[in-house]
Amino acid sequence: MKFHVTLFMLCAVTAFADEKALNTIYKKQIDRERAISDQIDASNKFYERDLEQMLRAATQAADIASAQALKDQIDSLQHNAVDDLAGTWVVRADSGYTAEVVLNRDGSGTRSDSEKKFYWFIRGKVLFLGLPDGICDQFTLPVKEGRVSGVNSVRNALVLSKKQ
Repeated sequence: MKFHVTLFMLCAVTAFADEKALNTIYKKQIDRERAISDQIDASNKFYERDLEQMLRAATQAADIASAQALKDQIDSLQHNAVDDLAGTWVVRADSGYTAEVVLNRDGSGTRSDSEKKFYWFIRGKVLFLGLPDGICDQFTLPVKEGRVSGVNSVRNALVLSKKQ
């Protein structure tokens, strides 16, 4: 009996340690992605400032074609995906799971089935929701008709729908 209790305790401690390590790794990944995203945002601000200076110069020189091309580029930069994604969504998995998800503009979020906070970010054309239990939901952007499809790290198909 003592052997079984000891084995159970050893397994429980190992499982707890593995979960704690997984959460630590997960947090480090999220911190890394947010730092990269912050650097990209800063770089984009410098790029946008340079484009605006070039637009002023093209406008003063009456170079209509260049001015229009520069204005189009600036407009495309100002269309921020965060604005499109911030708000309340419903996530549905092919396993039958459904939850309401709130994505905040600061990159944090909450789910209706858990009080735990999670973080989200965009990398390229992929939206990542990093959940506290080590599961990462990934959705392929852009949002079409208020919906975006994706998959989580345990390979369940997901649909994220904007709540009306």
